[in-house]
Amino acid sequence: MWYAGGLKMDKVDLAALGASASSSPIPLDGATLDLDLFLPPIVESCGGADPMKLRIQVGDAFIGANVPLGDPPLSFGFFGSFDVGATIALGTSAQGTPQMNVVMDKEVLYHLEMVSITKEFEPSKAVFEGLITKLLTDQLSKGLPGLDKLNIDLPSLDIGGLLPGMPAGAKVGLVLTKLFRASGYTVINAELQ
Repeated sequence: MWYAGGLKMDKVDLAALGASASSSPIPLDGATLDLDLFLPPIVESCGGADPMKLRIQVGDAFIGANVPLGDPPLSFGFFGSFDVGATIALGTSAQGTPQMNVVMDKEVLYHLEMVSITKEFEPSKAVFEGLITKLLTDQLSKGLPGLDKLNIDLPSLDIGGLLPGMPAGAKVGLVLTKLFRASGYTVINAELQ
């Protein structure tokens, strides 16, 4: 996903991420967020008694934001690192699709450093850095709305139109048999169906 750019987000409305304008010291109406992970996320289970209890770590994440606060608007950029515990398991959707379920812990460890701000706001850089850090801390104290539990469908492949003589709608799917950690990797054993 990281190599394909699936973890890069541009101009995401902060309200869509669950940020509350009423609790923010900065007006968030029309505010957008950009996210670019300069390094791929790391999933590790080192030293834990339960191998399915993992830590998801993200480093060198660039977070940019644009806030319509005056003319010119406030734009700033942070580099951050994040560390959160998670548990993974196999499951099935209501429609019977095999899934991998990831449940995140509530506590997120993080470090932020502001690296850019609109020139006109530079004298207040420390104030904005403190406000943004407080806003993020308050938001993370509520958990990760929308990200606290991820149910990732493992797709099937429709081969009905690919191979001559196959009936329409014929699919090849996975039957998940086991999920485990081995040599630092998360391994899913599956059979084709």
